[in-house]
Amino acid sequence: MEQILEVCSCKSINKAAQKLYISQSALSTSINSAEEELGRKILERSHNGITVTKFGEEFVEASRKILEIYDALLKKESDAGVPQLRVSCQYLLYARAIFTAICAEHAGSSTDFRYVEKTRDLVCQDLLDKVSELGLITTPTTSRNNVTRTLENAGLDYRIISTSDSCCMVGPKNPLYHNQEDFIMLRQLAPYPLLHYEKAPWIWHKGTFDDELSYFPHAGSLSISDSGSFYTFLIDTSSFFIGIYNKHAYEQIKFYNNIRVLQIADASFPYDTLCIWRKGSTMTEIAREYMRRIYFSIGRTPEAFSL
Repeated sequence: MEQILEVCSCKSINKAAQKLYISQSALSTSINSAEEELGRKILERSHNGITVTKFGEEFVEASRKILEIYDALLKKESDAGVPQLRVSCQYLLYARAIFTAICAEHAGSSTDFRYVEKTRDLVCQDLLDKVSELGLITTPTTSRNNVTRTLENAGLDYRIISTSDSCCMVGPKNPLYHNQEDFIMLRQLAPYPLLHYEKAPWIWHKGTFDDELSYFPHAGSLSISDSGSFYTFLIDTSSFFIGIYNKHAYEQIKFYNNIRVLQIADASFPYDTLCIWRKGSTMTEIAREYMRRIYFSIGRTPEAFSL
């Protein structure tokens, strides 16, 4: 309903897709699915643009009322302090561990828990789709201006909660795993494939992450979509992964078995870790507690997190 209302407002599927931060094809598929389910046409498409059918006008009017009621219910739930914690996160092991600890503490309660691990782009989309109230992503500091501009334009607020040097992660089948020192040089990465998470279609400012992979020498690449594949490929291949490793966080929880973290002595490519949420949204107390523990885990005072 929200998507169709946006199309009607813009009178263009292309413009609506840009505002909704989804692809034009995904939006068209969504509209077609709604029309198939209802058995009626909502929109007529022609070379002159989009027009709303008679039934479509009734659908739009009803949709506005339904969404107003839905938003009021969400606000009422938030105002009533109904316990819930809904987080979308990039693949950060310490963030997952903190979430499970909070779940264990609330065992038997009526708290609504949801935790999903996704790529950076899909985490942002979850926030826009109101699937989650909090998101955690990592982005290169070289892209900070473009990242913050895109988030602001999309209606998302943010806090940069930490900045960490990039590091190299390898498994036993990569010769670097047996390196005598705890650091390597960039040139030592050149013979091995680069393992990285695939990108989903999200409308970042053009060129935002162009240098993210090209900065690190590599021979070929492996694209994956989930943390299970991340672990399997690092263990079973000679690939390497570029990420961040907060030493303070992993003094409290165990890192992945048989994966070695090596600092890159001549690299100057740090990453920001950002907490993101929808502008104007009300964060539940349990969500605040989650973020306070995130801050404590990475070595910052929990009081630093304030909204």
